[in-house]
Amino acid sequence: MEREFDWIFFEVGPTELFSKEKIDGKVKRYFERVGKLNEFREYTNEKGKRPDFQLLQEHAIQKSDESIRVPFYEILEQEGITWDAENYLRLDGEKVAYVGEQIMPLEGKQEQLRQVLSKIVELRREFSYPDEILPQADKIAYDFGQFWKNINRPIEESKDPFVQTLIHLNELPECNPEEELRQVQLQGEFGRDQIKLKLLEELERTKVYKRKKWEVIPTTEMVMNPGYEEFFHNHLGDYSTLEVYGALKDLEKELAGDSKIKIRALRKEFEKKEGISRRKKVAILAGSLMAGASGLYVVSQLTVARIPPVIKNLKWEPTRIVNDKVYDGMVSFVAEGEEPAINISNATLEFIPKIYSRLPKEAFPSETMRRFNLIPVDGKFDELKEEFAVNITDIIGGREYDVKAIVKDRAGSTGVSSLTTPYIREFENIAPLDDILVGAIYYPWYNSEQWRRYGSARTPLLGYYNSEDIVVVNKHIDWATGHGIDFFPISWDAPYKDWDIWVKQVFLKASEAKNIKFHIFYGPGSYEWGPENKTNTFIEHMEYVAKTYFDDPGYLKIKERPVILFYDLGSMGEVPELAKVLNYLNSKSGQRIYWVGDLVNLYNYGQGYGEDLYRVLGATTFYFFRRIHFENDWEELLSLVNANYPSIREEMKKFGTDFIPSVYPSYDNRHMGGEYYLPRDPVHFSRYFEIAKRVAEPKVMLITSWNEWHEDTQIEPASEYKFDYLNIIRQLSSEKN
Repeated sequence: MEREFDWIFFEVGPTELFSKEKIDGKVKRYFERVGKLNEFREYTNEKGKRPDFQLLQEHAIQKSDESIRVPFYEILEQEGITWDAENYLRLDGEKVAYVGEQIMPLEGKQEQLRQVLSKIVELRREFSYPDEILPQADKIAYDFGQFWKNINRPIEESKDPFVQTLIHLNELPECNPEEELRQVQLQGEFGRDQIKLKLLEELERTKVYKRKKWEVIPTTEMVMNPGYEEFFHNHLGDYSTLEVYGALKDLEKELAGDSKIKIRALRKEFEKKEGISRRKKVAILAGSLMAGASGLYVVSQLTVARIPPVIKNLKWEPTRIVNDKVYDGMVSFVAEGEEPAINISNATLEFIPKIYSRLPKEAFPSETMRRFNLIPVDGKFDELKEEFAVNITDIIGGREYDVKAIVKDRAGSTGVSSLTTPYIREFENIAPLDDILVGAIYYPWYNSEQWRRYGSARTPLLGYYNSEDIVVVNKHIDWATGHGIDFFPISWDAPYKDWDIWVKQVFLKASEAKNIKFHIFYGPGSYEWGPENKTNTFIEHMEYVAKTYFDDPGYLKIKERPVILFYDLGSMGEVPELAKVLNYLNSKSGQRIYWVGDLVNLYNYGQGYGEDLYRVLGATTFYFFRRIHFENDWEELLSLVNANYPSIREEMKKFGTDFIPSVYPSYDNRHMGGEYYLPRDPVHFSRYFEIAKRVAEPKVMLITSWNEWHEDTQIEPASEYKFDYLNIIRQLSSEKN
């Protein structure tokens, strides 16, 4: 649970800095999203006190003679830095910036904002992890995350919005709220003038006859051409009742003579037909006064007593899918007015590419929001209930999308509904289209502590991500299968431990998981069992895997046998008579398991482990661990691979065992104190891949790895080499041998 909190606070944004309520809400929303809200409540109840996450923004400071805890925003207030209810950042009471998804300096306030940001950065670093408050797990989150204490990572690389704003302050456009308000006001005035022009045109076709009601009360009778419905609901249907009524009142004041009589008759007819009571007239007039004062049209004043229209059955449905990639889709919904005689008059739909502030934007293709002005399915706005449908074409993908439907009725009331699409692929799934199964070993262990402890020689294109982020998992599957990778051997240690939980609660719940195969990669760490009962522990682990995963439709089977890959099978000598144990598990599971052991290297293949063990395996593979120090060792390695991979394959055939060749893009553990080194070289990797593919029989091969960043064996896209290695795999896996 502590690790979950680390991940949440890795994402703390600018507005949350000033509010404990927003932090608490962020935590609750996170646990609701991952389906762990009850677990979270049990955790906090068990603690019997305020959970640690509520203390993360509190710090011990000295007041008088005692040390007390205060929220961080109170410390900022002492420096004259506040954030008001209108989302303005203030210094000594003066507005300096607007705080939203990003921080925008106000016109002429860049230097004051620089002071504010510098002070926030300084204080947050100073109060990064008070020992008397924060547990060790939270120190790590502060260390590695947006609080920049890690001396191995310069402050310029921080993704924190305060730091980024400070770095790029001179590049940011200044905003002027007063000018923006004036533009809104001008737009409103322009709209009112357009209505007036149409009303004046109508006056020429309007006739008013004077007569007496009951031969006593003077009154007028009005004739319009075209009729009332045609003019007000079709010609002026895009404007709200408030806007039209305000224009009528303005003209009644401005005109004289017959024109004034006609416009008054129009205004009275409008009041009668639209059901504007005396109380609503007062509301409209009040709204008009407020609009004049603020420069904004207060449409809601008219509809105080009205119920807004309702949007029902908002649905997203893919309509064009090629190799699992959605290119086109349809959004449909029904809008219904909630009051009689007030029809739907306007509908729009927004299709918004989702932005993930916790992940670098460079990892996502560029795409802008699309807005559609809709007409009903029957072609016109003429009913209380209208149906809408819109086709969204040429979707780029690589993310989820927010769909927002907005409808207005003739009274100006607005109804809104939204949904989020499932993840939409960026790449077509080409993996099933070739004649070879390519796997890339997958490690689910990444979080802030892991990155901080072991580091990496390169920077992931997705940034220093958390493996529990389902968006990251979907991106990985999209990228992998979009470039010819068919399956992930997932590193796994034991039942109910972290990686087992990850497979069940993260990987298998990702929407893209259905598009890739997976199997258990047993280890590393699985063999650290303690001195006794190692055989029983191993059997329990394997029985659990069989019961939990073998029936999953995505679990990889080779020759109709479920696959389990061992890490460093040679160390399994700790389990006596391993061959007999594997045979026992085959009979216990009711199917012959395709065990894969990394028992060969380039020098002693087929030796040292016993014929019985080789015969029980489905296949062997090669795990590279030889020391390499010089660049020309690529040539030495490729020479050995080219000469010995075919021999290894033939040697294994004697035992009825397959050989699954494996390849590496590089290896480097020197930054962790090791001395193994194979420099990264796409050309040599291409040759390595070609040799392995040619030797593979059956057509199965492994890549070490998808994402072992600590040893630099990953092919996952990085900032330094982008998609170079995936493009090589895409090209070579599709070529015929």
